[in-house]
Amino acid sequence: VNPTVTIPAVGQIDCATTVRTLVANTNAAHAVSYEWNDHSTASNLVVTEGNAYSVTVTDNVNSCTASTFVSVVKDIVNPTVTIPAVDQIDCANANRTLVANTNAAHAVSYLWSTTATESSIVVTDGNAYSVTVTDNVNSCVASATVSVVKDVVKPTVNVPAVDEINCTETSQTLMAQTTSAHGVSYAWSDGSTLSNLVVTEGANYSVEVTDNSNFCTASAEIIVSKDVQAPVVSISGNELLTC
Repeated sequence: VNPTVTIPAVGQIDCATTVRTLVANTNAAHAVSYEWNDHSTASNLVVTEGNAYSVTVTDNVNSCTASTFVSVVKDIVNPTVTIPAVDQIDCANANRTLVANTNAAHAVSYLWSTTATESSIVVTDGNAYSVTVTDNVNSCVASATVSVVKDVVKPTVNVPAVDEINCTETSQTLMAQTTSAHGVSYAWSDGSTLSNLVVTEGANYSVEVTDNSNFCTASAEIIVSKDVQAPVVSISGNELLTC
């Protein structure tokens, strides 16, 4: 009478489970010997590779045999993940959206350094942000990092005082002085866009300076006085002159 032998199916070998144990089950009435296709002779076989594994069971009394095999799948393919670079956070753009792009063949899970678990996150601070993607089928992982720059440094602007406008000095030049590290744009209260403004009237003048790199702004104002009031002069007396 031939013995019978079975090898129960096992799960795949993957990044979470790197080995599987194959068990040869037999109903032989007598003691048996085992021989696997790798020549091992125990009733169990620990495997680390995907392959077809077979075992032959020999009844030690009547020398009858039975054989069977099982296929083991191995999947340790890591997903890939990238985070495209984004522009800086500044006074015009208070946040940026980071997107984790992956080519995984299966569904994946996301875990950002912020503890968020979505495929994208919105950030408001400059920092290095990372994401780990886990393949939900084989538990393999991949990570990526991106650095986000934040520049919200405002320029400074000052308009030095000028003398009053009068009958001698009929105009004054207002100069917007700024300490911005980048190029700037100017917008005066009269619509002018140069760094200097020539004025001929007494009034309250203001200028707004915009940093061309981070779009942050600063303002300053100045009051210009004007005095062109002519003095009043008169000639009195109408006496007759005689010799």
